[in-house]
Parts: sequence; C-alpha cells; structure tokens
Amino acid sequence: AIWPLDERAARTLVGHGGLIAGLAFAPDSSWLASTSWDFTLRLWPLAGDPPPPARVLLERGRFPGYPQELDVSADGRFLATGTNDVRAVLVSTEGAARQLPRSGPTGRVPLRDDGRLAAVGSESADEAFVRVWDLATLGEVARLDAGDRKPPWGALFLAGGGLVSWGEFGIRLWDVAAGSS
Repeated sequence: AIWPLDERAARTLVGHGGLIAGLAFAPDSSWLASTSWDFTLRLWPLAGDPPPPARVLLERGRFPGYPQELDVSADGRFLATGTNDVRAVLVSTEGAARQLPRSGPTGRVPLRDDGRLAAVGSESADEAFVRVWDLATLGEVARLDAGDRKPPWGALFLAGGGLVSWGEFGIRLWDVAAGSS
C-alpha cells in the first residue's frame, strides 16, 4: 500500500503473489519498484487514479532465486538487487537485465549516487571481501579485502563516493580508489 502523507487513505497496489522483499521509489517519485518471493521484480507507475498496472521486469526463469532488497540509481534508469541464489542483478527500467560476476550470497546491491558503480558484500567466508563493479563495462574495479577472513554482511555507498561495509568485524569505511579502510 502507498500512503501519501497528505492524504487520509492508502492506495493499494495488487499483483504480487508472495511476501514483499524490497521496495524502492524512483528519484522523481513517478514509480515504485518492488521485489517479492513470487520471484518477480515489478515497476508500478504511480500516476493516475487508479495508476496503470505494474510491469514485470524480472520473473522466475530469467535468473535463479528470488530478488531481494532493491537499490535505484540516482537517474532512475537502473535497479539493482541480489537474489537468494548468490546472484547480483542489474535491471534497467526498460526491462533489460544483466548478472554481475559471481558475488557470493547477497541481499542488497547498492549503487553509487552517480550511477557508475555497484558494490556487493559477500556473506561467504570463501569471498570475505567487497566487490565493486563499473556498471558501464561490468568490469570489477576493486576487491576490498580487510584480510581478516570475516565476510562483510553488506555495503553501502556514502554521499561523495565513499563506501562503508559491516559484519562480524564491525564497520569499515573504505577508500575505493586506494583499496584501503
């Protein structure tokens, strides 16, 4: 349900057949994206009363596992999600989807504000580092390893381009270009 703060009642968007795992608004609030345990990622236009039906951008069979948490690029052109089956997926709002190179189990794939980089913290001791990719080339630009073999549970970009990761080791602030924390 969407509840505009200046209205008395919520609008309900109907379409998922499973628990909702992630939500993200467009930067201009023109749509809402959602992921669900029904193995879909949907884009809900918010204009109109009632708004048009959602478009399914990702569904069962395109990638193994169900999409989880969502992040949206600052320009609203891309969504990023992890799946419960060790995938990191980048999806354009037009529907094209690409899998990022193997990242280990992850629920969230944060995007940097400028939309140029994505990061994933693995939840596996075999990949106890944060990977950072250039979204234009899908090339890995950094593999941030604290050397303690404790996997990061997650990562987020900060305003200005810094990166923070967290896990059993605590919280680390990374300089991506230098590869140091």
